[in-house]
Amino acid sequence: RPPPFELVALEAALSSAVQHYFNKFNRMRPVIRMLLSNLESKRDVFDSMQLLLRQRKELQALELQVREARNALADVLKNNEDMAAMQLSMRAELERQGKALDEDDHEMVEQLLEEYYRRLEDVLNELTALQSTIQLHEDFARATVDLNRNQLIRIDIYMTVLTLGAATASVVVGAGGMNVPLPAGIEQDPYAFVGMLALAFSAGLAGAGMPLLWMRNLRLK
Repeated sequence: RPPPFELVALEAALSSAVQHYFNKFNRMRPVIRMLLSNLESKRDVFDSMQLLLRQRKELQALELQVREARNALADVLKNNEDMAAMQLSMRAELERQGKALDEDDHEMVEQLLEEYYRRLEDVLNELTALQSTIQLHEDFARATVDLNRNQLIRIDIYMTVLTLGAATASVVVGAGGMNVPLPAGIEQDPYAFVGMLALAFSAGLAGAGMPLLWMRNLRLK
């Protein structure tokens, strides 16, 4: 026989709620996938991360709604008395006959609730899977940003070390050009200029090489 009116109304309400969750999820999914694609191709990473954060908050809010609806159905499925009480037509018919409603006689209600419990579980699984995908892409994006930042820091350190080496060489050359007493006859020595350049180069190499060796030892430790 056809289901009673109250179960038809209950199924319509449950179907509408589940369809609402599915539709909302299906509207969010292509937007999120586009943002994830932007992260993978490194296009507009900052803007994509900002938009993805907003979408993730909406996704979490939707997950909370679906989880609460599923838990509500789970609570009803655990209570035989509540499921039996939903059969209003049967209860009214039994009352006219002077009979009591059997709390265990709720198979039709239980099947209906279990069906929509499974559908809500499917929506929840889809939401969880998409959030896991977002988390993986966010972790990858953060790792990429950290790697780029470390490379910039390394370049900055190397430039500082090279500047230190150049400054050391400049000090040596400057000391030679100041009013510092020099050995007699060195101005006429044809190798004096070359020697000064070699000394300056050696000083610059030492000034740059020692910090580099120190940093290398730190990495080895």
